[in-house]
Amino acid sequence: VRAPAFGGRGLGWRLFYMAPVFFAFRMRFYVGWLCAEAACMAAAFGGYPPSARARPGRGPSKAWARAEGGEDPSPPELWDFESIRSIDPVATETGRRFRGGMRAWNMTVQWWLAHYVHRRAPGGGPVLRSAWTMLVSAFWHGLHPGYYLSFLSVPLWLAAEGAAE
Repeated sequence: VRAPAFGGRGLGWRLFYMAPVFFAFRMRFYVGWLCAEAACMAAAFGGYPPSARARPGRGPSKAWARAEGGEDPSPPELWDFESIRSIDPVATETGRRFRGGMRAWNMTVQWWLAHYVHRRAPGGGPVLRSAWTMLVSAFWHGLHPGYYLSFLSVPLWLAAEGAAE
């Protein structure tokens, strides 16, 4: 892409080229997150009985009953590892809405940002709170202008999507 010859190609080819490159880029994230989830499952981190109704990033959303000896009512092989689930590749790739795709991407961090930043952000409207949240997320990713440009465009996309609906 950085070679001068790439710029000499037609616009159609350059636009087509972005699709498989970005697809391969996303696949690297999917493989990394799914391997991390598998490692957590192998170490029994984030496992809860199904009755606990675990959520990504949050953990159990409902108290579950334990047996008298402190044993869990369901054996570990039936536990739910939803609390460590980071990504839903199918929902990310097939989602029809920007908001849905965003919620299926890095779900544990999404929960943290929603719980600790979005809900507590100053300002009255959802667009301003989303801007604060994306500003914190961009800062977390690093001090590169591209992060701020792309992340701070998210509230505008969300507002446009809401207006279109």
